[in-house]
Amino acid sequence: VRDLRFAGEAGVDFLYVSYARSGEHMGEVRSAVRKLVLDLPLVAKIERHEGVSHLAEIIEEADGICIARGDLGIEVPIGTVPAIQREASRSCRRAGKFVMVGGQVLASMASNPMPPRAEVSDLATAVSDSLDALVRSCQTGHGHFPLQAGKLAAYVLLHRDGYEQSR
Repeated sequence: VRDLRFAGEAGVDFLYVSYARSGEHMGEVRSAVRKLVLDLPLVAKIERHEGVSHLAEIIEEADGICIARGDLGIEVPIGTVPAIQREASRSCRRAGKFVMVGGQVLASMASNPMPPRAEVSDLATAVSDSLDALVRSCQTGHGHFPLQAGKLAAYVLLHRDGYEQSR
């Protein structure tokens, strides 16, 4: 409760719910937020198998979700993470909820001004999956090229409809 009160006083825009495990869990958090008369959108952070297993009910209770791909790739077979990201994004679209992706997107830009093509392709795939926001903690938290990473992410987002529009 102390952390929620601080969030309200600090004027935060969203409240991340780490390790979201079920719709019931999200409902408990929402209830606590309402008791403090806070109006904060809840972002369910999907980073464990349990969250994936209860994704539909979590999406129903949350205002949006964040697929924490780095953490999730440790919890589930790594090859399933792209499919989970895609399904979560589609489910959020159907429910009218937003979806964010975090975890090693443009990670090399923490120390390099230009990412490898594979990272740019990864970002473009996330964008084509109807991504609403990109979480870039490593690049902005301690990286040397946060502005370049932001500009590149914006460029890919603005040109999501193809090569012809970017010329």
